Amino acid sequence: MGWRSWLGLTPGRDEFARDLARRAAQRGVTGWTYDEAEAVLVHPERGKYFVGNSHLEYSAAHRSARPDLREKYLSMMVDPPPEVPKLWTMAAKNLYACLRSRHQMMTTEIECRGETPAFVKPVSRPWQGDLDVVLMYDFGHFMAQVMPETAETWGQSHDKLFEIGIGNLSALERPAWVPLGDGLFRIASEVSFDESFALVDEVIDGLEVAGQAVVALPNRGVLLAAGSESPAGLRKLVAEAQRSLQEQPWPLSGTLLRRAAGAWQPFAPPPELARDVRLLELLSLAGTYAEQQEALQRHLEKTGVDVFVAKFDLMGEKSEPGAVRSWCSWAEGVPSLLPKSDVVVLSRHGETEPGEAVIVPWEALERRCAVLLERLEEDPPRFRVDSFPVAEWPALKAEGERL
Repeated sequence: MGWRSWLGLTPGRDEFARDLARRAAQRGVTGWTYDEAEAVLVHPERGKYFVGNSHLEYSAAHRSARPDLREKYLSMMVDPPPEVPKLWTMAAKNLYACLRSRHQMMTTEIECRGETPAFVKPVSRPWQGDLDVVLMYDFGHFMAQVMPETAETWGQSHDKLFEIGIGNLSALERPAWVPLGDGLFRIASEVSFDESFALVDEVIDGLEVAGQAVVALPNRGVLLAAGSESPAGLRKLVAEAQRSLQEQPWPLSGTLLRRAAGAWQPFAPPPELARDVRLLELLSLAGTYAEQQEALQRHLEKTGVDVFVAKFDLMGEKSEPGAVRSWCSWAEGVPSLLPKSDVVVLSRHGETEPGEAVIVPWEALERRCAVLLERLEEDPPRFRVDSFPVAEWPALKAEGERL
């Protein structure tokens, strides 16, 4: 690698990616090129390898663990991709039910639009919030999603497949709940999909906390928990989930869940924690919307569609210091794709008088301008707008805040 590595420092993302391409070529697999703008390695036959999360994982790891991680990345670039066994008796023992973000799956679908072969959703089912249970096959050094075509060859119902996947997860060596102080715990195990142990009742029941279990799954491989009756534990749970979501690789979800009467349900935070829990949700949405914004913009540029993909951003609440709300912008005369945010900044140019701008709550915008908002297939929600609300402008101004 470059000078940073020679000095024992973590290589930059671009240096890291180009080094992987060089090492792959040394092992006989040439043709990997690096697109710096998209942070992706591209091969004419092997497809794409997005390096952002791998670089974060590599950077966060201890120096002694980095050679093994690099080998893991190179194996995905160099080794022929293994196939999930089509023989049920061979496949069954390595199937696992894993928790994955439905939003991230949509990002992948956007990135694959217009490509051949077309994107196919893996065998999955909704779980809680933005999380899905996805059927995965464990190859040891990485996991592969199970596609419907492969599942069909096994002659098993999807209900049976998920039953086996959760059963295999439950049969693994029981993970430990490691205390992090102040009533916060984190799962530690020998596998890389710790977050999925939320699906195993025995693991959650083994958590000794005050009240009911409240969990956060901010990243793949991260499962945090505290008790519903532990104010200090809940505060630390939310703070650690925020930190992990922003700093660690493989972000997953800002969803918080509480287990009551043997079932998971959304966690309703106490008033003193509501602001921080909402910030956790917004940070997760901001990351997802940012990834999808970039992917949509690239797709639109390739297809020659001239439309603005609005950014989902966060700003402080003037009337409530410390509170945060999400916003996006909609300008007159600019066809746009709007994310669903707390407020929308609408701006119109003036012909004979100065232009105006107003901050409008999303609920008011949806109520006044429903006919102008075309709901798209993206998840989380995004809307196309082609015509500006000129006739509705006076009413929107009355309900909004002037800039």
